[in-house]
Amino acid sequence: MQYITTRLIAAGLVAGMATPALAERDGRGKAKRLDTDGDGLISESEFRFPGERMLRHADTDGDGTVTSEEMAQAQAEQAERMSEHQAQAQAEANERFAAMDADGDGAVTTEEARAHAFAQVDEDGDGYISREERRAMGHRGNRGRGFGDRDGRREHGRRHDQ
Repeated sequence: MQYITTRLIAAGLVAGMATPALAERDGRGKAKRLDTDGDGLISESEFRFPGERMLRHADTDGDGTVTSEEMAQAQAEQAERMSEHQAQAQAEANERFAAMDADGDGAVTTEEARAHAFAQVDEDGDGYISREERRAMGHRGNRGRGFGDRDGRREHGRRHDQ
């Protein structure tokens, strides 16, 4: 019975993970990369099982097979990691919210959020964003967000530092 359960789990993994592995994702497409002999077909020897790494991780006793107990343990560990990540993300969101809530009333107005965002870029606190501060903002990963006009929309066709 355990053998059948393990086979059903493995079959479900193959069905759930094989389809994305064959989907075309870029100009060459993953399917084209898997087709190493260029015949337009993916043979079993060319096929890369996307769940192999996960199965190796789940095989805690290293016997080359994954029991339903090992799979359940691996899923529980993954759920725990996700829960820890979610708790950390929530704590960081709470910190960002508290930093924006200038008057500490438990609510953030548009003005508070805007002032906080401006202060993040205006590193020297002089009330202006210099070219150097804009460049530093771009290097911190905000490239492409740009600056908007008074109502937050980008002005197209003109540079804002002119």
